[in-house]
Amino acid sequence: MSRDITLFNQSNLPATQEEMLASTALAMPGAGAAANPNQSPMKKLQRLLRGREKLAITLGLCGALIGGAVGWLSQKPQWISNGVVWIRPIIPSLLQSEKVMPFYSYYVQSQTAILTSPQVLQRAVQSDDWKATGLPGDSDQMATLKQNLDVTYAKNSQHILIDYIDPRPDVAQAAVKSVIKAYSSMYSDANGQEMTYKLKQIELKKDELERANIGFQAQIHGLTEKYGSDDLKVMYEESNRRLFNLNEELRKTKLTLESAQASMPKDGEKVDPTKALSVDQIAAMDVTMREYLKTRDAMAFNLARLARNVGANNRYYIDAKADLDLQNERIEQYAANFRQQFIPGQVFNFDNLVAVPLTKQMYEQITLRATELQKQYDGDAAKFKQLSEDWAKIQDLKNQIDHNKNDLDKYSRQYDEMMATAAMGGTLQVVNDGDTPIPAPDKRKQFAFVGFVGGGCLPVGILLLIGILDGRYRYSEEAGADMSGMTLLGILPNLPDRLTDPAQAATAAHCVHQIRTMLQINSGEDRNVFAVTSASPGDGKTSLTLALGLSFAASGSRTLLIDCDLVGAGLTARLDMAGPDGVLEAMTNRDLLPYIRQTDIADLSMLPVGQAQAHHAGMFSPAALRRLLNEAKKHFEIVLIDSGPVLGSIEATPVCAASDGVILTVSRGQQRPLVEKAIQHLASIGARFAGVVFNRAQARDFARSISGISLRSIARQHSTGVGGATNGNGNGHGSAGGFRANGETGVKAFGPVARAVASSVKPQDGSEAA
Repeated sequence: MSRDITLFNQSNLPATQEEMLASTALAMPGAGAAANPNQSPMKKLQRLLRGREKLAITLGLCGALIGGAVGWLSQKPQWISNGVVWIRPIIPSLLQSEKVMPFYSYYVQSQTAILTSPQVLQRAVQSDDWKATGLPGDSDQMATLKQNLDVTYAKNSQHILIDYIDPRPDVAQAAVKSVIKAYSSMYSDANGQEMTYKLKQIELKKDELERANIGFQAQIHGLTEKYGSDDLKVMYEESNRRLFNLNEELRKTKLTLESAQASMPKDGEKVDPTKALSVDQIAAMDVTMREYLKTRDAMAFNLARLARNVGANNRYYIDAKADLDLQNERIEQYAANFRQQFIPGQVFNFDNLVAVPLTKQMYEQITLRATELQKQYDGDAAKFKQLSEDWAKIQDLKNQIDHNKNDLDKYSRQYDEMMATAAMGGTLQVVNDGDTPIPAPDKRKQFAFVGFVGGGCLPVGILLLIGILDGRYRYSEEAGADMSGMTLLGILPNLPDRLTDPAQAATAAHCVHQIRTMLQINSGEDRNVFAVTSASPGDGKTSLTLALGLSFAASGSRTLLIDCDLVGAGLTARLDMAGPDGVLEAMTNRDLLPYIRQTDIADLSMLPVGQAQAHHAGMFSPAALRRLLNEAKKHFEIVLIDSGPVLGSIEATPVCAASDGVILTVSRGQQRPLVEKAIQHLASIGARFAGVVFNRAQARDFARSISGISLRSIARQHSTGVGGATNGNGNGHGSAGGFRANGETGVKAFGPVARAVASSVKPQDGSEAA
């Protein structure tokens, strides 16, 4: 773009002091650092649409107009017809007051679903009302009917609202009528069939229960007939009381017999009074022994519980077992004392609780009595067992009869209620089967508005998406705003290789001088070594290094240029200083001055790359470079190092780490991820940033980055050529003066930016620049 930075005419120049200050804002110190990383939404939109504003506005307006027209035309005037169905919330009954229907709201909601079911819609499109409209009754019309039909249940009411919207008023009314009639007929048919089925089931259930009760009554009669009474409760209680008394008498007799057997001596034996009575016999005679036994039983129960819960090895179990053993010892000791007091040859009568003399006749009587009582008890117990079983069967049968009677009453009530509901017409009533259609709410305005907004936002959204996907730097503001914490030193214009416009050359030189001024202001006296690098090749770092060297030399600073780009060696090539010795030999020999070569520009010297190549990058180290740079600081005021791309060369990392400041060159069109990786890498090695230079800027960026006063001054001074003169050939080129290395070939190899700066610097012999 040979005319990208052609100076604007006077109408485009800043005219007021406020405009001049605004135009220099991007080049002020800290401009990049002052940028807020959390940009406002409007700032983000402005950045994404930068350069496409007019296209976005044009396409947005066209899309909005088209979308609004499409939205308006997509809708036609509609007619709506309404119908109302009432679902009664009560269940009619003839035998008792009407009951509220349980789960009424769920029931009504289910009916709204039935109204839009395929069964109802099929009947509706086959009805006479629908056929009168002339529309077919096929599946397509069923789909249209379902789409335009609106069935809703009004909350806190008892009504279902049916609405239908259609461009034809007769179709809207016919649709509501046919749907309500189809639903009513299906509801009646379903209810009639369901009710008939339910009534039949209730009758069958009632017959089954009645037959079951008859069978239960017959079984009860068969059980009570052999006892001669229908009520066995009295017989059961009397038999139970008699069996209990007989058992008690038998128990006492057995105890007396056991006492007699223990007291009566056998042939050749003496009665041992200590074994005359058992513990149970003593307990029957003695209250204390009975209490001891109760305590022992409780302790034994507790011991068994502990064995289940905690185990036999638990401390509580061991203590409880010891207590039980102690209680058994206490019982045995008490029984022994009791037997010592018992007189042998006597028997204890448990009926009178007295001891009487024992005779052989008495012993036989006691034995006979015990035998008779045992026989009587066994017989009565067998009869009582049979009576108990029969009485339990009778009770179960009576319970079954009572349960069946309750079910019979329930089914009878259900039968009567269903008959009453059928007689009273059920719970469904049609309030309105489709009133006269009225115009439906006009939605054309809403659709036109939606189309207007959507049509306008669509192209703008596409352009925003393009801006989001475009990861390149396109404008100088992005280099400052997106690199928070870094200073935007300045911008360089996009110049043609053949720079023929003296105004362009003067403007480019002005930009370089401004960057140099920013570095002098921000760096201070102790920071005078700057490494120039970039994220990738082709960003113009070599041209910037040479141009800054010329600018520093023009300002009177003793300047040293060092070429550390082992791959490109662009600085050495442009100055035509290729040779066997260079930066690698200077680091190896730890001597700088013998390898420095002078240029034709006053105060500008050069340390070329020499014979160093890419495979020598391993010899570069921060320590060696610091020694070299410390030596350079003793002889030069400014040291500029041209390094390779920081992401693509090994030597760039130690060079940037050893420098006092790093100048990062970013060209228009460079990818953001590469620049971000370069910044992260420089930060990780501890490099100190001097700032960012935006290269190949467009005319708009260039015009906003320099002051209006300087712009007018340059326009007046160079309206005819650089410095008001042409080169020796008279062709008006701005690169004619300054260098005389190898004739006229040296300056031509500089590049447009360096040539523009070279046109204004002073040669070694003190002659004036062209």
